[in-house]
Amino acid sequence: MPTQLYVRDAEGGPWRRYDGELLPGGAVAPGAAAARVLPRMSFVLSADLGQVNDFTALVVVETHWTGPGDGGAPVYAHDVSHLERHRGISYPAIAARIVRLCAELPAPPLLVVDETGVGRAVCDDLRLANPRSRCFMPITITSGQDATAQPDGSWHVAKRLLVGRTQIALQNRRLRVGRNLPMAAELVREMLSFRAKITPAGNVVYGAPDTSDWRTGVHDDMTLAVALAVWAVEDGIGAPTRFY
Repeated sequence: MPTQLYVRDAEGGPWRRYDGELLPGGAVAPGAAAARVLPRMSFVLSADLGQVNDFTALVVVETHWTGPGDGGAPVYAHDVSHLERHRGISYPAIAARIVRLCAELPAPPLLVVDETGVGRAVCDDLRLANPRSRCFMPITITSGQDATAQPDGSWHVAKRLLVGRTQIALQNRRLRVGRNLPMAAELVREMLSFRAKITPAGNVVYGAPDTSDWRTGVHDDMTLAVALAVWAVEDGIGAPTRFY
């Protein structure tokens, strides 16, 4: 039966529509060897926004429902399929880039943006631009213990929850990074070096080695963008109710 599919010629490259037939096992006829959108796949576009002289990271995570887990709770696998890192670009330009990425994906993504600090201006621009997304979830990262929904649809989420959820997905091999992506090796190094640290005051903070603050950690931007995406799917209101 003819099916509307999407393929891409290279990992991390743009998706394009492909009219073909989905065969048992996920093959496509007539054959298209490129990656394709499979049943039970959903998209998350996540952004960690840095200061003007810091890095801003944009990632696309493809999420797959893999079945029920303990107690019937859904279990997801996450594939990082697109990475971008920018520095010295204006906040309106970053917002415009996010809008373009939302338009390029085969289906409207869950859009997750770090609203902490400088992120508020970008989130305001995105609210006005109304990008093609199935849900827009601004997240303010806190030093508390919980995650709470705000009246305007945003969330306040403790760092420990973002880090913990991502570490579990890594340990269970439910979080993968495309090997051929630009900066894939750098993202893997970020995630492997990321750690918790106890300050002299007894507080737990997270970041790269020899840093004492998540926001000023050395090259934590891609790790944080991935963590926002994983948490939003698994614990936030963005948990997919439908897959495309």
